[in-house]
Amino acid sequence: METTFEFTAYNTETLYRHGTEAEATLYLNWLNEDREINLYQMAESGLTDEQADTLAINLRDNLADLDLID
Repeated sequence: METTFEFTAYNTETLYRHGTEAEATLYLNWLNEDREINLYQMAESGLTDEQADTLAINLRDNLADLDLID
């Protein structure tokens, strides 16, 4: 099931992405890759549908751009 996720880290702008939980986990792992500690955390977003349409980026497209999926 697809939903909107938010990725947050201290002193950074929140990133909003829309997709499945598996895609969100893959993106979270990419955000925290090569870091000594995990800076980013993931949670289901409380955005309304209208806000999500404006702020959230499609995770599948984002992961394809990063060459993490075909």
